Amino acid sequence: MTVAGRRAPAVPLPLLPALTAAAVLLLSACAAPPAPTAASDPAAATPAAALERAERLLAGDAAAALLALWPVAVQGEARAQYLLGQAYMTGAGVALDEAEGLRLLENAADQGLADAQVAAGVARLAGRGTAAEDPRAAALWFEQAAAQGHPVGLYRLAQLTADGRGVRRDPGRALGLLDRAAALGLPAAQTALGRLYADGQGVPKDVAWAARWFGEAARRGDAEGQYRLGLAHQTGAGVPADPTAALAWLTLARDRGHPEAGAALAPLRERIGPTARAAADAVVQRWQPVTGVPAGEDGPTVLYVQQRLATLGYSPGGTDGLMGRRTRAAVAAFQAAHGLPADGSLTAATLTALRAAR
Repeated sequence: MTVAGRRAPAVPLPLLPALTAAAVLLLSACAAPPAPTAASDPAAATPAAALERAERLLAGDAAAALLALWPVAVQGEARAQYLLGQAYMTGAGVALDEAEGLRLLENAADQGLADAQVAAGVARLAGRGTAAEDPRAAALWFEQAAAQGHPVGLYRLAQLTADGRGVRRDPGRALGLLDRAAALGLPAAQTALGRLYADGQGVPKDVAWAARWFGEAARRGDAEGQYRLGLAHQTGAGVPADPTAALAWLTLARDRGHPEAGAALAPLRERIGPTARAAADAVVQRWQPVTGVPAGEDGPTVLYVQQRLATLGYSPGGTDGLMGRRTRAAVAAFQAAHGLPADGSLTAATLTALRAAR
């Protein structure tokens, strides 16, 4: 991708003065000895090894990490340029220089690095490192990242496509992009998709399907998803009414900085008894976020399936989010009745049929 105003792709030597004083002193101290060799410094033997060493250093010693990144970035290694670009965008270990950061990010993005394409798009959209916001250039970068299945690229492109910002407005395509990002486990996309179904914005209103997505986002630590799931359990919107679950999720949302969760918590804590409060507090203490792509038989999905099966006249054995023997038997019975392999597994085809069944 070519963007007006881009500088030459090679990493220029004048980058060095922008390193922090500590980094420059360290570089000067290391300049006299001969260049490292595989025998003297295995970590610097190859660009890949030097990059691995730099990434290990990033968490604790940004200046040393950037010194390790520098020669690899000069050689044109995309991830090194991406990491160095991020450092310039944030001023981590170097003097803040958004224009230089954007240049490095776009060098890496031009080589096809999806993380860099997303970062360059975010910078262009915000007008960082450039004279003005450029949603069209941002959309082009997000398009390239989305084509590689990058969940954030899909999500960002969905936002622009829904608003018609930098690209033609296309609500149907935006929904498809958002659905793909959510299915790949991106919490922000899962919450956004849940809100669409909760409000019926461009899709048929389906509070149970919305709660499923809020549940997926909540278990990954998304404060908005936790807040929305807490409200759903408080009112019984798409999930069983459960004051203990409501209190636990709202508490987790508050602890993660959600601005409205605290106000919803106070009256709920007063209303429920000490036993329920203690149970909710225990859940909060034990809770750990999950990562990765939804597995199909995770709690939010199973809870949705159990509710749909019960509505359709099957007997899943309760609505507890657990894939037990009776739930699996009910799934198999539904599959058999709808021409699907009756193995009791929650396949994508089974979920689609359950949502469509009346």
